Amino acid sequence: MKILLLWPKGFETVQVLPLAFAYLASNCTARGHETAIVDCALHRANASSRWLRRALLAHSPRIIGISFWSQTRDEARDLFRLCRLLFPDSLTLAGGIHPTLLPNDTLAWPEVDLVLRGDGERALPDLLDLLAHTPHGLPPGKKLATVPGLCYRRPDGTTILAKPNQLEDLDRLAFPDYRSIDLDGYIRQGYGLHTTVRDNAPVWISRGCPYRCAFCSTPHKDGRKIRRHGLSYLLRLIGTLYREHDIRLINIIDDNFTYDLEFAKQFCRAVIELGLPGLRMSTPNGIRLQHTDAELFALMRRAGWTYVVVAPESGSPKTLDRMRKDVSPELFRSRTGEIKAAGLKVHAFFILGYPGETREDIEATRRLLRDCRFDFFYMNNFQPLPGTPVFEELVASGEIRTSTRPGNYVSGERVYVPRDLCDFDFPAFVLGEYLHQALTHPGSLPSMLTALSPRIVSVKVLHNLVYLLRIEARRFLTKAGLPHRPGNRSLEPGE
Repeated sequence: MKILLLWPKGFETVQVLPLAFAYLASNCTARGHETAIVDCALHRANASSRWLRRALLAHSPRIIGISFWSQTRDEARDLFRLCRLLFPDSLTLAGGIHPTLLPNDTLAWPEVDLVLRGDGERALPDLLDLLAHTPHGLPPGKKLATVPGLCYRRPDGTTILAKPNQLEDLDRLAFPDYRSIDLDGYIRQGYGLHTTVRDNAPVWISRGCPYRCAFCSTPHKDGRKIRRHGLSYLLRLIGTLYREHDIRLINIIDDNFTYDLEFAKQFCRAVIELGLPGLRMSTPNGIRLQHTDAELFALMRRAGWTYVVVAPESGSPKTLDRMRKDVSPELFRSRTGEIKAAGLKVHAFFILGYPGETREDIEATRRLLRDCRFDFFYMNNFQPLPGTPVFEELVASGEIRTSTRPGNYVSGERVYVPRDLCDFDFPAFVLGEYLHQALTHPGSLPSMLTALSPRIVSVKVLHNLVYLLRIEARRFLTKAGLPHRPGNRSLEPGE
């Protein structure tokens, strides 16, 4: 049975690649099914692209699957419409973060036949097995119901929603097939999540998240239980990437590497024992400082880490309470020096413009930045992600619409601004703090220059300058008494 998988254009290829497809491809192949992948992002092709039509017509799939986030939802729907036009007899399947969190939204599209929620490495081959015994159309509902996480419509139009599938024994999965997603092609285009090391690859070592951050979708799509690969599986995967793909930086892109402190230490010791020359490690999406100690930082340094990413998100206890982050800014003030003492640089994530945030809260973030003297920091605009608690709260309060789409993280697009910060000069704050960092902490310049690719930096700077010009234009028009559109709290993408 052949399935064609599509990855929509929308994210910058320097930071995001379809790692899930690598897992799906290898596990479908292990069950005797054929998988083809058309990556619209890598080829910079939208649904109207002539290249895309030619690429699709080179296949004759029984079923077409499209995985997407909320940021690429609209482009994904255009792809579904195109696939229905080109392959009217093929079935269509939606998966990924957005369909997992909002299956009803996706099943409302007439071009979508099925939605697969959660982990698909076993569920997708199960579905293909069913289709192999069903020459035309869909199998009966009773058989569809045996596929974990599968949602579908009955003949009468009612929907059957399954819970997201969450695999327990991850070590039974085949290794991800990085060649199927053209990892080399991504590397040639500059792929590297928070790194400029050329030969890098992302890996997942765990799934799930026990924390309750209101802005994050991970616990809602992956569950709150931590499910983790064993050491043997991970070491064999690292060895495969090192020897067969010439990878020299392993990027652990899930968020909970240090959740089990003893496992994190065992992992580091095992990587050290591998003795692979030139191998480096990174956790670019951050670690929880609550689950760390000086011994772990020393082991991480020996295992190949050169920097650690932490995620204060804000310097304001009030904002952190609203985020349900369950952490104090004082933890970062007390532990940053400990990380640096191990010979590691410290990078930090911050979110600007969180609901309810005020200028006082922003000033608290400024104080934390300057107190900790991070080697680099990432200033990300708050993005309301559908399916998260804060998104639902903003909809309920009328501050955003259900149709609001989060912006692109790379571009720095703002789709929401809190009431008290409507006229706040975000670009001036961000650029001012980077300038202050460079002037007062010149030793951090190497970290600043190597943390992000030049393409991302240029995109972020451009969008911040555009936003700054809009603010200045509004101020000028206000002073001149000329009519203009006032700043508002909810900005739709493209506005």
